[in-house]
Amino acid sequence: MKNIIPATIAIAIITPIAIPMPVPVLNFELDSDCLLYSQQSIPFKVNVVGTLVPKSMSGLIVLVNLPELYKQLLLQVLLHYLKKTHVSGVVHPTAGQMLHVLIYSFNLYYISFLEFVPVVVLIIIIHISFIYFHIIIKFFAPMINLIIQLLTQEQVPIVLIHGLQQNANDFSNVSLWLSELFPGRYIKNCEVGNGAESTIIMNINAQIAELSYCINNDPKLARGFVGLGYSNGGLLMRGYLELHNHNKAPMKRLITLSAPLGGFFCGTKSECYGYGEFSEFLAALAVDVMYSKIVQTAFGPANFWRDPYNLDIYMEHCVTLPVLDNLKNYSEQRKTNFMSVDKIVLFGSSKDGAISPWQSAWFGTWAEDDEKTLKMEERDVYVQDTFGLKTMNEQGRIIRIDSEMNHFGYYKKEEFIKNVVGPWLVM
Repeated sequence: MKNIIPATIAIAIITPIAIPMPVPVLNFELDSDCLLYSQQSIPFKVNVVGTLVPKSMSGLIVLVNLPELYKQLLLQVLLHYLKKTHVSGVVHPTAGQMLHVLIYSFNLYYISFLEFVPVVVLIIIIHISFIYFHIIIKFFAPMINLIIQLLTQEQVPIVLIHGLQQNANDFSNVSLWLSELFPGRYIKNCEVGNGAESTIIMNINAQIAELSYCINNDPKLARGFVGLGYSNGGLLMRGYLELHNHNKAPMKRLITLSAPLGGFFCGTKSECYGYGEFSEFLAALAVDVMYSKIVQTAFGPANFWRDPYNLDIYMEHCVTLPVLDNLKNYSEQRKTNFMSVDKIVLFGSSKDGAISPWQSAWFGTWAEDDEKTLKMEERDVYVQDTFGLKTMNEQGRIIRIDSEMNHFGYYKKEEFIKNVVGPWLVM
């Protein structure tokens, strides 16, 4: 006997009959051939979730509250039905994991689950009253179109972008693992300029332009994509979102892996770790040199170097991060663009060992020095909602996840990419 999984189904019957009728309780199970069947031979018809109603009923509405796994199961079953019988209906998953299914015209006596592990479903149906609803036939036309679109549309493509001192080859394994996780899904692995060298000697605005070129010269991405950026690449994805999402291929969701979204600084009270001599070199530069026109033009990391001891100079001369934070050259369009994705998923960790401070991966930053930090909610850009961060967070669209990962482990661990990041790539 297989494991039993209860699912309580609330049913409202659409029928001209408005009198109470008893509906028997029937048990269903999947045998070794994955065939859902009834052990009672009664002339009943079956809908996609295994609920039985007398054949005399003209149709039914089924409301199901199930976890994501079983929601996907129902979609597979419905797709199977479309292939073997005349079915009309609509599927509309909501944020609360509710699946509303409107189904009619069934005359089957069993349900076949193809390529799905055997499970046992116990359906509990109590006595209900059948209530007459006036439904205009034209109401069904858009529903039928919607179900066809939902079941036949391609998965949203994924765009990858590497981090600092890397190139596309460093993300080749990530691309491979995601291809295995999502067979047939289009994955674009972009590269900044000439790769590792360009991430240093090309300013961030130019790198964002390179990313835009990679995306918008691929017609397969024209209808939208999920952006997945690692480290410096996460900041580039944010830049693309704010600067281009209104007039170029639209990003549907942003996922960042330890990106310096709140800036980077080290070397006074905090240790310059992770990048070793490179970080120490940055810290050794005089303030007037770091924020000079020549360095800001030709040195990428300088564009998100947020010096907490010299914020006035940073605000005036840093050419990228203050603009993305909408503290400089304010643009309502950038704010609108930032909020145009369905959600932003931020991976970070206190074990990072490279981003300084590590809270920058969650839009945190240094306070008045590089010893104390400010959480996202404590920053002025959040309180004033300069670029939409507060609005999105209050709407539950900013997701912060502690990866418990070292900075250089994100793109090296298959299990993490498939099991932790993978689910967030499902649209």
